[in-house]
Amino acid sequence: AAHREARRRAEAELPRLAAACGESEFLRAEAIRRFRAAWFAKYPGGDLAVVRGLGEGRPAGLAEVIAELAGGSLFGSDKLVLVYQADRLIFPGRGGQGGAAPEKGNARELAFLERVENLPERTWLFLETASLPKNRPLGKRLAAAAFPIPCPTPNQRDIPAWLAERAGELGKAIAPAAAELLTRAHGADMGALAGEMEKLAVFAGDAAEISAGMAELFMTGSVEFDIFGFGNAIEAGNRRQAVSFARRIAVQGTRDRGGRREGGEDSAHKVLSMLAGTLRLLLLAKVALVRRLAPAAFAAEEKLSPMRAARVMEAAAGFELPRLRRMLARMAGEMRRLHDTGGDALLSLETMAAALTER
Repeated sequence: AAHREARRRAEAELPRLAAACGESEFLRAEAIRRFRAAWFAKYPGGDLAVVRGLGEGRPAGLAEVIAELAGGSLFGSDKLVLVYQADRLIFPGRGGQGGAAPEKGNARELAFLERVENLPERTWLFLETASLPKNRPLGKRLAAAAFPIPCPTPNQRDIPAWLAERAGELGKAIAPAAAELLTRAHGADMGALAGEMEKLAVFAGDAAEISAGMAELFMTGSVEFDIFGFGNAIEAGNRRQAVSFARRIAVQGTRDRGGRREGGEDSAHKVLSMLAGTLRLLLLAKVALVRRLAPAAFAAEEKLSPMRAARVMEAAAGFELPRLRRMLARMAGEMRRLHDTGGDALLSLETMAAALTER
């Protein structure tokens, strides 16, 4: 809660010097991303400078931050300087940076402090750092001067509220039971939770709320989730999404009875069979709807769990019976062709995704 409030204030006020500081790398990255977006919304023609304490190339030095603050904007306009892994630059360890003598490091720190405490007009500085050690004079002065955005490792009890906020940003609501399932699975791993929320938002399609059933499907395994998502995309006639799910299924693979992961053509063959089975079940569910069977009676007839029976009947309601028959015949024909002539099973799966989304 303290993080969200501070982050929102920073986005609204755009302080000249801000620091996202704490153990949560995800929250730090999120804070800097949002600040950057808010800053460019207000100063669309502004200049951006990024300095990183770590990276694939040579790590930056504190002198480079000083130079960016001293240089002003390349285009003579507003300038935002983002410093990632600032603690690696500002507190490089005993002996200063790169083995420099302590007095040289102190001189550099003093020059940096002078720039920070006297930022040039129309220049903003945002620090992303795991810590600002207050037992160091530099850390103490920076902590006093900067607008703080605390980024601690979240408490698990705060995760459902964060998931609700995240769902809102994705244009969805999330049922409390669904948020609880995700929290139970991933704890306070914000990066994993953010990724799962994005997938669930896509999976939900036109539904306004991410339900516990959707989250439960996701939790039972990504392949089952993707196959269900594939079916949803086909039902909605969303070709792009159906093809995307098809490719992801083939890449992720399925598991054989021994628990070994299968990928590539073996996986695509298996998924085609599973999809044929799903289409057959949808057809049976549609017939059950015509017969006015209750979900419980349909579950008993087909030996399904009540939850799955209700879900399949709900999906079947969106199809016309003749279309379901055509889809099943098309799938059977494609599987026969693949069996008789060989060929690329993944391409066949993508072809089916395209064919089944035709209207």
